[in-house]
Amino acid sequence: MTTHIGKTNSNQNLPFIQWLSELPNLLVRVDRSRRILFLAACGERQFGNYARFHTETNWGNPLALCEGLRVLWNYAGPTDNGEIRRLRKIIEEATPNTEDFKSVYTSGALDAATVVLESFDYCLDDDINHCVEVACTCRDSVYMFVQLQRGYDYSDADEVKIYSDPVVMKELLAQQSDLAMVTSLADGANPSIIAEKHRCDADGGSLSK
Repeated sequence: MTTHIGKTNSNQNLPFIQWLSELPNLLVRVDRSRRILFLAACGERQFGNYARFHTETNWGNPLALCEGLRVLWNYAGPTDNGEIRRLRKIIEEATPNTEDFKSVYTSGALDAATVVLESFDYCLDDDINHCVEVACTCRDSVYMFVQLQRGYDYSDADEVKIYSDPVVMKELLAQQSDLAMVTSLADGANPSIIAEKHRCDADGGSLSK
């Protein structure tokens, strides 16, 4: 599996690209449980995007995504894998096809579901590329939203503007903060993190300003 960092000769020095390039080496320094907490934190920010899509279109299953996030925050190993496989099928069915909806949040909803599914895959096979793919998907979600909202094209100049946009920078800082948070956790601190972070906030989301 190849993760989609999106590095080119013209953008390789941009902060988000540098972060994604460095992320694999940062993730190998933390244990498996902390990687899953990082994935759960990324998923929480995407949930609000999916909820907004659901409100606009009356399509989808935000409750299934919220339940998926609960499993990630509380993941206890192979004993949860049956539940992950069950929820995976439900979330796959609730993943929108971008050609079927005109909502500005459609791509964000697709990405929100993809983040949970990719996180499930990490739980099942321990391939760290899934973790990087989650971070890239979160980046892609805000990138696409800003590009559409601002009317930017695919030029190098507009790409720099997109990566410098406050919505994109907010996601970058959130990912860095999430990894710092899980890295600093003491053993056994998981329950307090769950209580603070697992909210499934329909009014939040990485696309909110």
